[in-house]
Amino acid sequence: MQRVGFLLSVVGALSSPAVTFAQPAPEIWTVTSPLTLSQTECIRQANVSLQAQRWSITWTDGNSTNGRANNYTAHILCNARDRVVTFSVAGPSRARARSLAESLYRGNNVWQGSSAIAPIQPQPPTVSTFDEKFYLENNPDVAEAVRNRVFPSAIAHYNEFGIKEGRAPRFDEEYYLSRNPDVARAVRRGQFRNGREHWERLGKFEGRPGGVGTLGQPPGQLSN
Repeated sequence: MQRVGFLLSVVGALSSPAVTFAQPAPEIWTVTSPLTLSQTECIRQANVSLQAQRWSITWTDGNSTNGRANNYTAHILCNARDRVVTFSVAGPSRARARSLAESLYRGNNVWQGSSAIAPIQPQPPTVSTFDEKFYLENNPDVAEAVRNRVFPSAIAHYNEFGIKEGRAPRFDEEYYLSRNPDVARAVRRGQFRNGREHWERLGKFEGRPGGVGTLGQPPGQLSN
């Protein structure tokens, strides 16, 4: 009797294998809008939008907030630095995902008001992204002004004038290689790791600007 029971168990296991079927990839729809709110206020309004439309909030932090409703998930990403807010909804139906994403955007007047604001303006670089050594070497006129205490630092000049004049705040690899095809060929041949290495070793001493600046230019002119 025990043997019969054992055989029945084996047969049952073979006839009913545990099979895992791959789930279809969700359909995703994204809506992007200009943003004029602060990062904190954007996150607060994102939570308000989700709760007002009966989404269950599953996660929120300083950058985004997530929600779930039935078989759909929503993700609202706030980027106050670039002044953009993004609404993404994923689920089994693309049409439904689109409807839900657009509803999140239209359901809160604060997002609609954002779209009427003036275009995004370029932001000055932070100290961590501004290359002061490069800026002074690439702009001898600024270096002289800093030495003469006309400006307290290179970044002070950049924030007041350089950004408006289009001067590069750090080495611009694409600019340098496009302006110096001989260097681009040398990099392709492996003579230099990149344009920055050539500029540091040779280019700046040859008067080649490493980005828009006045190196090698007549006084008062920029290399565009």
